[in-house]
Amino acid sequence: MRFLLFLLFPLSAFPITYDTVTIHPITGDYVSFASFLQTYGTLDLVSGDRQVTAIAVGDWSSDSCTYSDAGAWTCDKTRFVKLTADAANYAGPTWDASKFYFAANGGTILPLDDDGLDYLLIEGLQIHDQYTGGNSKYFMEVSSTTSFRDCYVRSNDAGTGTFYRCIAWAAITDTVYVENCVFDGWGTTNDAVLYQTQTTGGLGLVQNCTFANANLGTNTSNAGMRIVNCLFKNCTNNTTSEAYADSTSYNTTDLGSFEYTVSLGGGNDNTSATITFVGSNNYHLAARTHHDGWDRSDFYTTDMDGQTIVPPYPRGVDYIGAAGAANYRRRRMLLR
Repeated sequence: MRFLLFLLFPLSAFPITYDTVTIHPITGDYVSFASFLQTYGTLDLVSGDRQVTAIAVGDWSSDSCTYSDAGAWTCDKTRFVKLTADAANYAGPTWDASKFYFAANGGTILPLDDDGLDYLLIEGLQIHDQYTGGNSKYFMEVSSTTSFRDCYVRSNDAGTGTFYRCIAWAAITDTVYVENCVFDGWGTTNDAVLYQTQTTGGLGLVQNCTFANANLGTNTSNAGMRIVNCLFKNCTNNTTSEAYADSTSYNTTDLGSFEYTVSLGGGNDNTSATITFVGSNNYHLAARTHHDGWDRSDFYTTDMDGQTIVPPYPRGVDYIGAAGAANYRRRRMLLR
């Protein structure tokens, strides 16, 4: 599937120009992702045959982006926007307040379904909900192909006012990819962390994610979500009782069961499991456990730390090999 774009659109057909801009309040091309999304010189990437990568760089003494209307972008599967961070700010399974992070203070932070920026890759960013005045709605709404990878999304720690939903999507025609992400600390009264609302159309593919302390990990309509190799710990409900997409499987929970039903290719789930992480806000596994997942090397070959995975795949974001340090993570520019 990941090579389909190249079959449909040979590289020679599009002389794409690759732009890179930096995000930093003092030394960057833009002071925030918000200013970049609103004022980048050419928002029509399709007619301009461009891809653009915005990278959070350098030292951050305080948080960054709050609400951001994305602007009138025009993108597609080969000419799209990537939001990411440099090596010093790239997210991992441990929360690090000294790194860049989105500060979500209410509203929908990236209301992409209202703009043209639906073809988006978000990779390696920390996102912190800091709103305490009630549900802060979504971090991101999407309605077309989007990839969300290697991100750590954290609640406000107050127990109230956390994200109503982190990512919500509807009316997509292709796939929303959520891979190698930590979702940490939702309260007990809020809706699903990942929420797919459409009744027909595309798919949400959720792979190797860790959900902790949530009311509800995922929710779907019309079997529109497939979850694979995910860990759920201390969640009131890991999933809903809806029918999930075929091949939803290889998930682990500390609860007695998964609520979902699967028509074809389910199974290989582990329930009533002991899941031990290194510590608070640190979702590395304490030992080499839960390494009996589904081989997903057609999609990615590294864990959230960038360590190369030698199958069998882990469940959750952390792969522990027999020995050796993590490999340097690769930077991908592929929106499948």
